[in-house]
Amino acid sequence: MFRELFLMAGAVWIGVSADAAGPEGTSQERVWKVDDFDAVLFTGLESYRSFDNGRRVFRSAGCAKCHRFAGDGSIDSVATDLEKVIGNLPPREILEAVLEPGKKIPPELAMSLLSLNDGRTVKGLVMKRSQSELELVPDLRKPGERITVRKASIRNEEKVEGSPMPKGMVDRFREEDVLDLLAYLLSGGDPKDAVFRK
Repeated sequence: MFRELFLMAGAVWIGVSADAAGPEGTSQERVWKVDDFDAVLFTGLESYRSFDNGRRVFRSAGCAKCHRFAGDGSIDSVATDLEKVIGNLPPREILEAVLEPGKKIPPELAMSLLSLNDGRTVKGLVMKRSQSELELVPDLRKPGERITVRKASIRNEEKVEGSPMPKGMVDRFREEDVLDLLAYLLSGGDPKDAVFRK
């Protein structure tokens, strides 16, 4: 279950920051794959990663808008609290959850698509179900903005394949940024972790 929950961490919204990219906030785009990092994962991340850069990427990318981790993130966050599940996953699986966010999403954590009787559709993560209503969060980055839909108005409900986080959102980050982000997650947000020691 821990593994499944973190794979919902694929819902983490990773964007591009000026700090993590080139001089004008952009860099050459590359479609990162888990295999691209095999050499580093094999030898280990210990002793040479940057805590400050990993935390900066986490913050500026917008991860905290969906998740709580190491003191960051809103108490209203609706996605997984990463601190509760990070320690149960090896580096490769964490990286896979970031690079291929929609690969493995538990059905109960998938977004729902509601087709209404009036022809409209509503998409979001169902937070509450009562006998008469559903409460959804359309955008995980804005957990306070919720929609209530009466069950009587719903013609059909289906689960949406994939993750709220689009694939490839880290493709404009440098390799070092991705690795520092991975190290930051593995460390639990601890700057004294061995992964950062020189």
